Amino acid sequence: MILGYSKKGIKGFTLKGLAALSASALLLATGCSLTGSDFAVVDKDIKTDYHARIVYSEINENGNATDPLNNTDDGTLTSNTGNGTGNTDNGTTTVDNGNGDNEEKAIIPGGFLYVDSCGFEVNNANSFANRAQGLYKIVSDDSTEEYIEFYNVNDNLYAFYSGKGYGAMELFADDTDGFASTTANSMSVEILSFTSLKNDGCYISNGNPAKLDMTFTEEGIEFTNYDTSSGDLLFAPEEVKLEKVKGDMGYIDGFAYMDDEYSAELLCEDLDIETKAIPAEIIGSWILLGDVESGIVFEFTEDGYVQAYLKNYQTEVTFLRGTYTVGKEKVNGGTHIYMNIVYIGMGQGYPFNLCYKIDGDSLELVAGNADYGTDVAWEGAMFIPYEMSNIPRQYLN
Repeated sequence: MILGYSKKGIKGFTLKGLAALSASALLLATGCSLTGSDFAVVDKDIKTDYHARIVYSEINENGNATDPLNNTDDGTLTSNTGNGTGNTDNGTTTVDNGNGDNEEKAIIPGGFLYVDSCGFEVNNANSFANRAQGLYKIVSDDSTEEYIEFYNVNDNLYAFYSGKGYGAMELFADDTDGFASTTANSMSVEILSFTSLKNDGCYISNGNPAKLDMTFTEEGIEFTNYDTSSGDLLFAPEEVKLEKVKGDMGYIDGFAYMDDEYSAELLCEDLDIETKAIPAEIIGSWILLGDVESGIVFEFTEDGYVQAYLKNYQTEVTFLRGTYTVGKEKVNGGTHIYMNIVYIGMGQGYPFNLCYKIDGDSLELVAGNADYGTDVAWEGAMFIPYEMSNIPRQYLN
C-alpha cells in the first residue's frame, strides 16, 4: 500500500457525477445490495439485536459533558455516576479514583497520544476512544501491508481498514461507560464491519458483529479471545496485534482525505471558481434540522477542514472528512461552501455544495451551484449551531 496515493485531473463532469452518487449515499444511507460479492446482503430484521442503544450525556454550565443519561427499558432516563481526571505522563495517565487511596495507570497505546492536525473537537482527551485514536499497522508475516485508523467521535469509536481491500468498522463497548472510560486499558468489544468497494455500504456477516477483547499495550493494540461463532472481521482474526505508527492520519487507501491533490481549493481552481477567506460564522459545528434520526452534523475548522457525521439505528455510520473553502461570489444571494470530502471506499474526494445565507444564528440553504456537484440538503433546509459534545454515545445491549 502507498500512503497518500491519489489521481489528478478530475474534470467537471466527473465531479458532478461523483457528487450525485455521493449525495445519495450521504443522505439516503439505508440498506445495501452487494449481489455477487463476498459480503452478504443485509436483512434489516436480522440486524435488530446487534445494534446500539444510545447514551445521552448531560452538559454542565461550562458546556462539558458530565454523567451519561441512559435510556432504560421503560423509556425513562437514569443517571450513572463517574469520576476521575487524568494527566499524561510517559505514555500513561494517572487517574485518581476520588478516594485518595488508589490510583490506576491508563495506558496510551504506542506511548503517545495522537493529536489531530485538522483541529477537530475533542471533549474527553483521556478517554479510551481518544487514547485509541491514531494510525496502526497490523503486525503480520504476510507480505501485504495492512493499516487501520481509529477515529474518536465524542467517545464513539470507528475505524478504517486498508490492506486486502478496504472497509470501515464500528466498535461498541458492552456497558454505558464504555469508550468514555479514562481508566480502562482493556474491554470486551463488538465490531460491525462494512465495505464500500462497490459504492454501496453493507455490513458483512449479515450484520453479525465480531466479538473479542481489545487491549492497549506499550506498542499499540491487541485483539484477543475472538469468538469464532461471531461475525467476521475485515482482516484475519489471527492477525490482531496492531503497532501504533507515528504520522498523520487520512492517507490510507480508501480514506485519503488529507491528500492535498484533492483539496477543495485546487478543485475550485480547476473549475475557475474564485475563493475568499473563510468567514468566522461558519467555523464550528452545525446540525441539519428535520428528522432527529437523520440529522447530519458538519464540523468546520478554521484551518479549512470539514467532517460530516451521521449514525442512524440499523444503518452503517456515515463519517466523512476532507477540506472546504468559500466562494468569492455569492450564489443566488448565499455564500457558497465548496467541500471535497471522502466517503470510505474510493480513496478520492467527493465534492458537495452547501450554499447558505445567514438567518439569525442559523444557516438557511439556498439553491447551489450546479457546476460543482450536488447540494447536501434541500432549498430552505436549516442548519443550527451544534456542540459535538452533544453527539450521543452508543453501546451494545
